Amino acid sequence: MPRFSGVAGLLLPALAAISWGTNAVAGRYLVGGGHIDGVTLTLVRFALATPLIGVSAFYIARDKMFNPDRSLMGWSAVLGLLGITGFNIFFYSALGHMDASITALVTALATPLTYMAAVVLGLEKATLLATAGALVSVAGTYLVLSPSPGSNVSLLGFLLAFGAALSWVVYTIILRVKLAGYDQNVVMFWTSLFGTIFTIPAYAALAPGGGLRLGPVEAALILYVAAVPGALGYTLWNLGVEKVGASKSAVFIPLVPLTAAILGWLLLGETLTIRQLVGAALIIAGIIAVVWRR
Repeated sequence: MPRFSGVAGLLLPALAAISWGTNAVAGRYLVGGGHIDGVTLTLVRFALATPLIGVSAFYIARDKMFNPDRSLMGWSAVLGLLGITGFNIFFYSALGHMDASITALVTALATPLTYMAAVVLGLEKATLLATAGALVSVAGTYLVLSPSPGSNVSLLGFLLAFGAALSWVVYTIILRVKLAGYDQNVVMFWTSLFGTIFTIPAYAALAPGGGLRLGPVEAALILYVAAVPGALGYTLWNLGVEKVGASKSAVFIPLVPLTAAILGWLLLGETLTIRQLVGAALIIAGIIAVVWRR
C-alpha cells in the first residue's frame, strides 16, 4: 500500500476535490447540452466506476473486502441509496437547469449543513467560528441564487442541487456514526455497488425515452467522469482521510466550486455577476470556517 505524509498526504484530498469540480463541468455539458439525462448518467457512471473502485479496494484492503458483516452490508446499502443514487441523480439533474458553478456552490453547502446536523444530534459541540461560518455560507447562497442578467439560475435547479446536498449530509452522518470503524475503501466499494443496483429501478422509472445523443466527445466525457472524479477521486479522498484525517481533508472542499467556476468560465462560457462572486466568496469562507474549527 502506498505511503503518504506531509505535503504529499495533503495533495490527495486536494486532487480529489479538484476532480469533483471537473465533474460538475462535464455533467453540465452532458446533461445541460441534452446529450444524456441525469439518471442515465448516474447509472452509466457508476456501472463503470464500481469495478474500478473494487480493484482499488482489493489492492488496499483485500483481506477485508470479501468478509463483510451484516452491519457493513446493511448500512452500505443505505449509503448507496443516499450517496450514489440520490446524490448523483439530484446533482446531475440540477446541472440540466443551472450552471456548473452555481450547482457546485449549492451542493457545497453540505459541509456547513453537516456541521449543523451534527450539533443538533449531539455529535459535536457548537463553536462560535463554525456557527458563524455556517450562517455566512447560507447568506452567500442567497446572493449566488439572486436572479442576475447572464446567470443561469432556476428554482427547480436549486431544489435539485439542495436535494443533493441534503442527501450528502445524511450520508456523511451515517458514515460517521455507523461505519467509522470499517476500512473506508471497502465501505466505498459496497456503497458504490449498492448504489449502482438501486439506480437501475430509478433509471427504469425516471429516464426519458428518445435515446442518447453521444458523439466521441460525449462518450469520452462519460468515461472520464466514471474513471477520474468517480473511481480515482473517491479513492484519493479515502486515502487522504486515512493519512491526514477528515478535518484536514475537508479544508479542500471549497476547491470543488472554485474549480467548477473557473472551468465553467473557460470551457462553457459561464459567468458570475459581482453579486454572485461575493456570494461565492462568502460560501467558501463559511466552509473554511466550519472545517477550521478543529
